[in-house]
Amino acid sequence: MTLRASPVPSAGILEDYRKYLQVGLAGRTGEELLLGALSHAAGGAKGSDLEVATSLAASMVGSLGLVGDDHITYFGERGDTEKLLSFAEVRRAVARELAAAAAATKSLLAPRRAAIESIAKRLFDRGRISGEEAASILFDMHDPNFVPAASPVRRHYQSANL
Repeated sequence: MTLRASPVPSAGILEDYRKYLQVGLAGRTGEELLLGALSHAAGGAKGSDLEVATSLAASMVGSLGLVGDDHITYFGERGDTEKLLSFAEVRRAVARELAAAAAATKSLLAPRRAAIESIAKRLFDRGRISGEEAASILFDMHDPNFVPAASPVRRHYQSANL
């Protein structure tokens, strides 16, 4: 399943980009948690979650100068994934970023398994679920770490146009 969402405004710092990677890998990680194994569903095509996350990580490393104390180098234009991944040092750093994002995503999703199962059941039964409905399920399950969309944290970032 491919996620389609409007990006949350950000300051363009490394942590923002790493959160985008986590969002991009969340479906893949949720599949692993619920089914006990990964399938090919998150990748294999242009526009897939894995392709988008890989392209973002390649831009972070090889174009935007956000990752890599050992090589803060401009290898090419942001979004030119094929060119950026032609450099071995970029490929290695992208693999590290994606692995770290997958691990972080898993640590966020694993304690919320019951909510994920409920969201997956509704998605399976109806074919789609809104972000508001998914947020409601998380909130109703009293997840102490869940930050609703209308939270002061979200409003702060929106009012700052980040």
